[in-house]
Amino acid sequence: MDSRREFLEASAAALTVAATRPLFGAGIQGANDRVRMAIIGTGNRGGRVFDSFCRQKDCQFTAAAEVNKARLDSWMTPARQTFKLDVVGDYHKILDRKDIDAVLIATPDHWHSQGRASKTV
Repeated sequence: MDSRREFLEASAAALTVAATRPLFGAGIQGANDRVRMAIIGTGNRGGRVFDSFCRQKDCQFTAAAEVNKARLDSWMTPARQTFKLDVVGDYHKILDRKDIDAVLIATPDHWHSQGRASKTV
């Protein structure tokens, strides 16, 4: 996707489809009925939301991005290792993938303004 607007439109469409799916009957789930997700930032908050999403039967995590190897190692509990995530250090690789439908972003506040000039006090 080339712009933020296209990303938001695609995200809204995906959420609409996911929200209306139960109205049309809950049959057997196929691959197209699952939202393939990735997580960027595997800290405390990211782990909790990840675990919550994993309880949903229509959500499948396929990748994770974390720059801090020690944090990633502590986050990868035996239960989370069963997902066989493709783990990368650069989150741009996650955003470039075509097989991921949605991304859970759980990065610290200082990453939210990346690309802007920082002010010193």
